[in-house]
Amino acid sequence: MVIGTVGISTQPPAPCGCALRAPVRARRGASYHQPSSNGSVCKGVSLKLRPDASAHRSHKSRDLQQPGAVGQEQRRLRFARAISAPGQTRSLFASEDVVRSSPSTMSAKSALRSVEGIRGAKGSITVGRHSDSGVRSRLNGLGTSASVHFGLGRAGARRSFVGGMAGVSGRGWAIQPPRYGSRGSGLVQRMARGVRADASAEATAQAGQDADIALTPSQLQDILKQPLDQHPGLKKGSLSNGLRYVILPNPIPPNRFEAHLEMHVGSVDERENEQGVAHLVEHVTFLGSKKRERMLGTGARSNAYTDFHHTVFHVHCPVKSSDDKALLPQVLEALDDIAFHPAFLATRIEKERRAVLAEAQMMNTIEYRVDCQLLQQLHWENALGQRFPIGLEEQIKGWEGDLLREFHERWYFPGNATLYLVGDFDCPMEEVERLVEKAFGAEPPARLPGPSPEVPGPLKQCHDVRPPVKHAMGAEFLPHEAPAGSTVAPEAGAYVFQHPLLQQFSLSLFQKLPVKQVTTYGDLRRVIMSRIILSVLQFRVNARYAEANPPFTSIEFDHSDSGREGCAVSTLTVTSEPARWREALRVGMEEVRRLHAYGITQGELVRYTVALLRDSEQLAQQAGSVPSVDNLDFVMESDALGHTVMDQEQGHAALLRVANSITLDDVKVMAEELFAYVAEYGTPLESRTNPAGGVCTALVACVPATVVTETATGAVEAPFNVTAKEIEDALCEATANVEAASDVDVPDRLIPLDKLEELMKCNPTFVPVDQVVDPETGSDAATGVTLRKLSNGIVVNYRQTENEPKGAVLRLVAKG
Repeated sequence: MVIGTVGISTQPPAPCGCALRAPVRARRGASYHQPSSNGSVCKGVSLKLRPDASAHRSHKSRDLQQPGAVGQEQRRLRFARAISAPGQTRSLFASEDVVRSSPSTMSAKSALRSVEGIRGAKGSITVGRHSDSGVRSRLNGLGTSASVHFGLGRAGARRSFVGGMAGVSGRGWAIQPPRYGSRGSGLVQRMARGVRADASAEATAQAGQDADIALTPSQLQDILKQPLDQHPGLKKGSLSNGLRYVILPNPIPPNRFEAHLEMHVGSVDERENEQGVAHLVEHVTFLGSKKRERMLGTGARSNAYTDFHHTVFHVHCPVKSSDDKALLPQVLEALDDIAFHPAFLATRIEKERRAVLAEAQMMNTIEYRVDCQLLQQLHWENALGQRFPIGLEEQIKGWEGDLLREFHERWYFPGNATLYLVGDFDCPMEEVERLVEKAFGAEPPARLPGPSPEVPGPLKQCHDVRPPVKHAMGAEFLPHEAPAGSTVAPEAGAYVFQHPLLQQFSLSLFQKLPVKQVTTYGDLRRVIMSRIILSVLQFRVNARYAEANPPFTSIEFDHSDSGREGCAVSTLTVTSEPARWREALRVGMEEVRRLHAYGITQGELVRYTVALLRDSEQLAQQAGSVPSVDNLDFVMESDALGHTVMDQEQGHAALLRVANSITLDDVKVMAEELFAYVAEYGTPLESRTNPAGGVCTALVACVPATVVTETATGAVEAPFNVTAKEIEDALCEATANVEAASDVDVPDRLIPLDKLEELMKCNPTFVPVDQVVDPETGSDAATGVTLRKLSNGIVVNYRQTENEPKGAVLRLVAKG
């Protein structure tokens, strides 16, 4: 799960790049920013790419409605919400600020009265429900499909992955280029994904009553051991040949569904002479299918991609064709044909070989090279650092069809496949299951060798652990928590990657850990504490940036699970101008060490817990409005990681049961565990505050070869020199006088009640507007926005929508 990512950045937004991206474990640069819509201290929000295996995925994309299309997977926007504590908004009437409020504290009418009281003000104000943020909230909210970067501009790059909890109380959003696949697991995300509209109000009310009752330690422990309830609408099953299926009815968008067939084979399953064959087989099977081609003109779109741990074929399709024919049977037949009945024609193999080689050339960028370096250092002990899905060109050029057929026969069998169906099906669940059985049930099962030729062996299944690699973890673990053969890594020394195309200094400290499955209330409680801690770190880093001439470009901390890598990864990344790397590193270490040593303050605990509960309640009101593709991504990743999938209302009820039991001591212990590998880098384990916190498993600096400095005679280019020993020494230097943070008294409201009541005494009057509007509704016919003007000259535009229950946005724009 993505516990979260925090930081601040000052670079401009990066342009949207090619869908064929490099491994994203390193790139902390591809960020998209938009001002925080609540005007909080979090000036902007962006999603970044967490350095992980997903970036290495190669794609072959073909839109079924565009027969001539070649090459790239269609990009899909991802959204994430910012975290900001309640009460952190700037002045209500500051230019370009946005203030969000629940109807109980400020209605649209009272807001108008307040504005009318500002006599002579020039500008405009918009009041209404936020049509865009409502969608983004539902998609991401307290568990988004990507983690969040907080800052003023583009972050340095690093893996942050799609999925996990992205926000606690923030209202901002950001747009990220689509991640490769589903990073949708984790954190309170399982309370943010869900589609169930027939609320479990009774359970929520009971949980709310439980939250108000003081629990004894034994009662709390009993609750924390209880399992989380599975999403009631989720149906899992398997066919007699071993194929698994997961079905989830979902009403958004109406009359459409998603069908994804996941083959549990990827680049880590390739042999030494097969590097890139999984990707080429994906191309040949997908684009060579005649049944897939017959779907042209139906309104369906299809695609496929290959990653380290799986190959996925997916279709986005209407429920019925234009002639009212059900399309689900046809889609299932096409997926069966793609996976289990490829032709492997010589002409198709040659065509796709050329396409794959062209993709390899497109990916040969400095970002790709940096990401390769990071993955090689992070996964030095297994194939994830070597078997990149794009493969090796010299091998791809020489393969014959027999090699592709042998790889397909080895891995493409029903027991190694999972079918995911999510959408607005026009038939009962039983009928959907019958269609799955009809389409795939006749495929013969693969079997392991039996005791004799006459006695068949057991069904051949996919690996219990995906991907099937061993890890060198950064801390002690129980045998069941990691793949067999995994070990505890020694503390990593620094590795320096220097390249003339790099311009900034970037240092990443990684720690690999086993994935901790979220299946009980205790697991959820740990996740909430982690979210609170990282939210506090974000706030404090922002405060350091507000200082004059900050030495860093970005400071980010991320903790997230990765189904693609089969582990969790914590990362601290510090980015700066080359000349100021020591200063930037000192700031990052100070703030991490402060949290490690002292934890958070009581005020921070209260603010972020309240914010978490408030957003959770709002998300529960939005159940039933998450698009099918986002639900599917979330379910796929949760399924891979073993997390319990809950709907939004279940999640809110679960959060209410445990949130108020969190204490400062609990959070401090969690902070010690989370930050120990950074705060005590270089300290012998036996001398550490909490040896269980573990060690840094990879330490990578990406630096330029030269730097340009301005002199009296002009710009001078000189070599940039930094050694691994210098970086290690800088990390080990004791930060003098790291003191506990002072608590901040955050007011409950921006305007005192007596002042607000005084402003509301005036009776606002409207005057005619110049614009042409609908005479019946008074709104603009094209946009649905109602146009009004107050007698003091302030223009008021508003629109009411149902996108975000119990929430609204107010924006004041002042000229000048």
